[in-house]
Amino acid sequence: MDALIRTRIDSDLKDRATAILHDCGLNMSTALRMFVEQVVIQEGLPFDVKRKPSAELLKAMEEANTLKAAGYPGIFNSTDDLMDSLDDGK
Repeated sequence: MDALIRTRIDSDLKDRATAILHDCGLNMSTALRMFVEQVVIQEGLPFDVKRKPSAELLKAMEEANTLKAAGYPGIFNSTDDLMDSLDDGK
């Protein structure tokens, strides 16, 4: 092996992960190597990445949907539609 990967993470997070990996019979280097191998095998992350939208984002999305349903002209379905609208204003 000839490549080195370096990254900074919170020391508490590292300590907690190290303890869990130790209980699994792994060290951090082996676990990270396994992760990278799975990224290649899966051609992407080997797990789902989900994020629960914040209350603020949900409220903004609801407001946008309300405006769109009312036919508000400043709501676009895509960036192409937005750009076309800007081009029309020239």
